[in-house]
Amino acid sequence: MDVNPRPSQVPTLNRGHGTPLPASGTPAVAERDVLYRDNLEHRQHPRKLRQDDIDTSTPVSVLGLEQITISRLYRAGHVSLRQLLNTSVEDLWRSIGRHGITDILRQLEFQGLALQPLNDYERWRLGLIDRSGIQVDITLDSQVADLWPKFGPALTDLLQKRGLHRVADLAPRDESELLVLYRLGKSNLRKIHDVLEDLSHRADNQHLARLRRALQLIAARSEGRRAETCADSSDRNLTNPTGDMPRKASASGPGFGEQDAER
Repeated sequence: MDVNPRPSQVPTLNRGHGTPLPASGTPAVAERDVLYRDNLEHRQHPRKLRQDDIDTSTPVSVLGLEQITISRLYRAGHVSLRQLLNTSVEDLWRSIGRHGITDILRQLEFQGLALQPLNDYERWRLGLIDRSGIQVDITLDSQVADLWPKFGPALTDLLQKRGLHRVADLAPRDESELLVLYRLGKSNLRKIHDVLEDLSHRADNQHLARLRRALQLIAARSEGRRAETCADSSDRNLTNPTGDMPRKASASGPGFGEQDAER
């Protein structure tokens, strides 16, 4: 009969986060060792659990996790399976890290169980989804924080630190507002431009003029920078039409050879 396997002594202490490992020879050490031995047994001989056999006393060791994962769970106080299933992914992230969560997800899938529903950000951090595969419904009233799949977390945080919290804040109305965006860098400005351009294809008449004005300002600024770059390149070619590298001055100074000739 397929029953939920349990060790003879089930560790049930509710340890706080970051609790140090107990001293040798204490009851807590024996409790920890039971957890580790039971985990090793289930790792070497995986067995399916019955769903109705999982209760508050079922130890997390029944998953047969990697040693480093079970150690971190123990130190964080997650010693029961039910407790683990009720813990948010963000809390687990702080205590056991990405590798540990991936290990847990793999073993839970084998048992037909799952952690609390993962949001897109958590799935992306775990490498379960690519940012390009995340759909974002964007309007001028959308929060910049929700655009991380388009911008990436770094640019999203930077925009908010600059006080740009809505998509409407990313549509410059004049040169001064454009300059704030331009200081973010050319590649970041391109990301903002692409979002505004995509939004302009779906905007109503009320917002279309604002978006078109913003796109014209960005385009004009980009064209102006390209023209300046071309002009600088032309000036350098006129100054040095042969394209040869200028010769370095000798260590004795630029007039050393002439002085020798006069002598």
